[in-house]
Amino acid sequence: MLHLPAFFPTLEPLVLPPSLLYPPFQPSPLLRPPFMPNSVARQVTVVIPVYGSLDHLQKCLASLLAWHHVPILLIDDGNPPGTLQHFASQPGLKIIRQPHRGVTHAWNSGIAAVRTPCVILLNSDVITSGPWIKQLIEPLRATESSLSTLIQLTGAAWQSPTASASVGMPAQSLLAGWCLAFRKSLWHHLRHFDERFRHWYSDTDFQQRLLVTSSAHHTSTSPIRCIDTLPLSHALHASTQHLPARSQLYALDRTAYFQKWQPEGHRPCT
Repeated sequence: MLHLPAFFPTLEPLVLPPSLLYPPFQPSPLLRPPFMPNSVARQVTVVIPVYGSLDHLQKCLASLLAWHHVPILLIDDGNPPGTLQHFASQPGLKIIRQPHRGVTHAWNSGIAAVRTPCVILLNSDVITSGPWIKQLIEPLRATESSLSTLIQLTGAAWQSPTASASVGMPAQSLLAGWCLAFRKSLWHHLRHFDERFRHWYSDTDFQQRLLVTSSAHHTSTSPIRCIDTLPLSHALHASTQHLPARSQLYALDRTAYFQKWQPEGHRPCT
């Protein structure tokens, strides 16, 4: 039997403090070269509203920046002060802070600050696995001469058939709101996103107004195009799951939508 000398220290089990076992959320650094304008960067800015869900935002930005080098606007929708400060140093990325007023107001705030011809609205829970921005905005670049012709709104997915049917629209007529692209001039033409809808239905309302405008100009082809082959994945509303009283907020927006739109032809109420 092996006998240890009396002076050999007794080994105690290693106990880690809770702060090491469960470290607080710390976004990993997003490293990329200094921002330099390129042909795509001069055309489009990505606008991302942010309210909580920092883990999703970190993955969204890391995957987006791995493939694209474009201006990005984070709209800090009432997060605790300093929450997004980690991301502020990224070249080409800016943060606009506002009190918590919902995604629709965040969209309008971001678009108003955009200085490029085109805008992409992206949810903070979208993951990029390859290049896609040029393909999404390419149909819009041919729409510079007229707002009544050609493609004016593109997206990465159609609304579900159930969602479209719930507002009286056929399947594959309205785009899902988690990734939308359009020219800023269209946003001015349609007089912005309607802020009576705080979190939901403002994207549907925007598209309905676009379709009404196109119909008034006797345009036979839809101004909306879905490009559903883009290398994007969406976490299905993870960015709104944490909202307090989420069901009640959704009900309020839904009621406001049906108060605005008449069933006959879906014309907006005056």
